[in-house]
Amino acid sequence: MRQAPGKVCIIILNWNGWADTLECLDALVQLKLQPLSIVVVDNGSTDQSVKRILSWAAERFGHIPVLESDKVYSVNFAVPPSFLLIRNPLNLGFAGGNMRIMRIGVRS
Repeated sequence: MRQAPGKVCIIILNWNGWADTLECLDALVQLKLQPLSIVVVDNGSTDQSVKRILSWAAERFGHIPVLESDKVYSVNFAVPPSFLLIRNPLNLGFAGGNMRIMRIGVRS
């Protein structure tokens, strides 16, 4: 018998692509993985991405933590949030955006 995974955290990098990101998020919330945490890293979007992603998340999860990546070095949660938005001030590219989340070190 296959054992279910423990904690699962999915990281999505967004840059001026809120429609694609929301489509991906809609699919993720259909998963039966529990506990599941979703982290969206916005990579300095200049469109309405942050506003639209926060609106989508607030409808499903309530209060959403938003972290400014250039002002946070480590985050510890007693209970990991179901959804977290991290904002990069600039477009750091795919690798840079992902490395920023690794450097912040979201822990539970």
